[in-house]
Amino acid sequence: MSEHPQPPVVLDDERRAQILSQAIGSEAAAGGRVESHTPHAAVVVYGQKVNHTLHAILTLFTCFAWGLVWIIVSLTGGEKRYAVTIDPYGHLRRRKV
Repeated sequence: MSEHPQPPVVLDDERRAQILSQAIGSEAAAGGRVESHTPHAAVVVYGQKVNHTLHAILTLFTCFAWGLVWIIVSLTGGEKRYAVTIDPYGHLRRRKV
């Protein structure tokens, strides 16, 4: 006798929104901020924009020695965006945008 797996249960919109809200709360606790939010998706941003004006001034005052730091910060720093979505079955997905 073989057992058949149960088909996945489709969640209602209210339950999906509740699960997504909990996930967004966890993202916020980890330092993220919500940029946009719909009932089934959200964009969460980590980090801050690079202050290019400050780095330009520092580069000039240090006779361009700070320029290397500026390049490294520009390439590795800044904001990182992630899309958090929930499918009809309640599975969360987080991907870089």
